Amino acid sequence: MSNLKQLICTFGSHATKRALVFSVILLAHDSIASDQPGVSDFLEQIDRIEASSSAFNPQLAEVYMSLGKSLIDEGNFPDAQDALRRGVQIERINYGLDSLSQTPHLLLLADLDYALGNSKAAQKALENVYSVSSKHYGTKDSRMLPVLDQLLAWQTDRYQDTPAKGNFDHVVAAEVIALRIAKVVDSSILRKDPQAPYYFRKLAAVQYLIANHIKRHGLPTDIGFEFTTGNSVKAASPSAATHTYYRRGKAALLSRVDSIIQQSNTDIFSQASAIAELADWYLIFGQKQQAASAYQVAFDTLKSDEISDQVRNDFFALPKKIDFPFVESNGTVNQDTLEVSLWITETGRARDIKIINPPDTLTNEDTKTVRSGLLKTRFRPRLIEGSPEAIAHTVSFPLPRRDEAENS
Repeated sequence: MSNLKQLICTFGSHATKRALVFSVILLAHDSIASDQPGVSDFLEQIDRIEASSSAFNPQLAEVYMSLGKSLIDEGNFPDAQDALRRGVQIERINYGLDSLSQTPHLLLLADLDYALGNSKAAQKALENVYSVSSKHYGTKDSRMLPVLDQLLAWQTDRYQDTPAKGNFDHVVAAEVIALRIAKVVDSSILRKDPQAPYYFRKLAAVQYLIANHIKRHGLPTDIGFEFTTGNSVKAASPSAATHTYYRRGKAALLSRVDSIIQQSNTDIFSQASAIAELADWYLIFGQKQQAASAYQVAFDTLKSDEISDQVRNDFFALPKKIDFPFVESNGTVNQDTLEVSLWITETGRARDIKIINPPDTLTNEDTKTVRSGLLKTRFRPRLIEGSPEAIAHTVSFPLPRRDEAENS
């Protein structure tokens, strides 16, 4: 059994397996080829450099990084951590406590700490990444955005791998990062900047993640529920918390509409889509009148001499799943799917769910998983002259895996 498989078996759960596969395999990528230097080679290189100069030669930081990766590949995770920490120490001694050059070591340490089950250490390493960058650039500088993007992706990837009720740390961390992104965008990014629509939508996606988590799992009951918002706002109830994130997401999407309108190369379809997403937001938070008004505005935006009635009607002719993902789907599906017929109401809810030509291997539990998933899904309804209308529809739904069916 390989070292990676042994580690996976040690932690056992499906969620942890996915996190380990995501982090450890990618981190060991550079060490896969057998003709590349190994642990002994890097140790010898370290001895040579130390003998010819000192134990803090700047070259050693990179060698310790390579040594850490090689140790990960061999399954020696404690020594890998020591090597990476030594690399951080050398970077700091040579270039200062806040040197940017230590960032790769810190990110690798965060991945390794998380894979080994030490989430607290992983979060500390990531906070150090932010601290180093913010001291170098400033908290409101636009050069912070790529750093914050990377940190947010780290949190949301792991949350989506393990969206269990007790896994709340990633939700809190994502909220803190979103607030930091908002600070940069408000201070350094003009509405007409091509980056602005992207970041306003990302901010809305974080609010959606938080509100959806509260809806599914409620608020923590042990120490209360708190997000760092600058004023340390503490929500008194799930409904109060949800309303907070509804308002924030609404503000982000309104800003996105304004930003898209101000873009020099914007087109009318992009404007209509952005307004329709704002309407989607109203709909999923139960604001039916606001949703109806926004859908009408989105439809009317396409009323132009350059756009035919047929094109305008076709643009909103079919229901669309409402979602606010962090990464846009490329449309490809690697998992087997089921074809499902359903009725989408004018408020975007699924009814009369039926699996078309179900395979013989489909179990009753699989069917329940499909129905449950679609009943929880909200759709943008079909629009006729801007007004929502119910319609029969067909969708593809991922064939449930055994572990999903068991945990649904």
